[in-house]
Amino acid sequence: MNILLIAFQKNKQMSKSILFFFSVTRIGGAETNMLKVAVELMSKGYKVHFAAAENNGTLFEQAAKQGISCTLVGKTSITPFHTISVYKKLLQNEKFDVVMNFGLRVEFFSRILTPIFLPKARIISNIRSTDSFRNHWHVFIDRISQGSVSCWVANSQAGKEAFVHREKINPNRIQVIYNYIDSIQVQANNIATSILQNPNIGLLANIRESKGHYDLIGICVLLLQKGISPTFLCAGEDLTNGDFSLKVKQAQLDKHFKLIGHINDKASFFGSIDLFVLPTYREGMPTVLLEAMQYGIPIVSTAIDGIPEQVTHNENGLLYSPGDLQNIANGINLLCTQPEMRKRFIDNGYAVLAKKFDKKRSILQWIDVINNGCQK
Repeated sequence: MNILLIAFQKNKQMSKSILFFFSVTRIGGAETNMLKVAVELMSKGYKVHFAAAENNGTLFEQAAKQGISCTLVGKTSITPFHTISVYKKLLQNEKFDVVMNFGLRVEFFSRILTPIFLPKARIISNIRSTDSFRNHWHVFIDRISQGSVSCWVANSQAGKEAFVHREKINPNRIQVIYNYIDSIQVQANNIATSILQNPNIGLLANIRESKGHYDLIGICVLLLQKGISPTFLCAGEDLTNGDFSLKVKQAQLDKHFKLIGHINDKASFFGSIDLFVLPTYREGMPTVLLEAMQYGIPIVSTAIDGIPEQVTHNENGLLYSPGDLQNIANGINLLCTQPEMRKRFIDNGYAVLAKKFDKKRSILQWIDVINNGCQK
């Protein structure tokens, strides 16, 4: 921390201009976290601009509310010459010091064109998950274009290790910066003192198969067999085109599921649930688990990618293998029937946030990377 503080003090007069370049504007945990980082950087004198290849979500709208200007560059596959022209004009007009890439769609585009149109700009690529879905073509693009990248930032040690192994990147060129939460919101309720026979169980993530939403149907059936009657509150955009809702209806479990769509008031959402479940199959470092701990909500999740860096099994949550519906249901049942376990997880969660996911430390790390790259 002392080294980071010295770096910050040394460079605090050097106000830099930063482009956050996203593939899409659909809001997820990673986008939410980067919006928070951008606002913090602005408060410290940095100039911030958002751009995206596709405007299909609310990121630009939320950024504009924070005073951040935004540019839709466009899809290279549909209007390549127009997109290149827009990007060139944006770079040369704004003269960014740093371009930070978020997503495969913009990585290759930015890595090739940024050095041509704005040679002085430092390029930072962001690793937001272990990206197990990447194919040989993705890896090939990463390898042939990585020379223009000054630094990679991973939000988990698992993400860093995956990229070192797959893309053959020098570990010294990757900095791990954890997501963070702003403050701990101690909840004044009876969640930790009563048996939960009819629990409200929350899942805050865009609805898709990879997040484990479909597994909730089987988990619900298993819980009903145990005498627990849950209500699953699923917050997030439905990316299954209604298929998940259809499967719930076919299972005749409508009364046990509420699909509430995108939410802006997270405090209200977390204040309405007793437990948080994330049966995901693919992750990076999900901010939503930090938010659940922040609001004092016990967690049941899968032990994949960066999640074990946030949650330690039987200390501040319960972790199981993806697709292990029986044990996930058993874990939920355990938390419903053992108030003392919920209380222990809540208290330990607060301690983990304070120790590992501190806002001040994270922002100082971002400032150091922006000003100095991945210097060791």
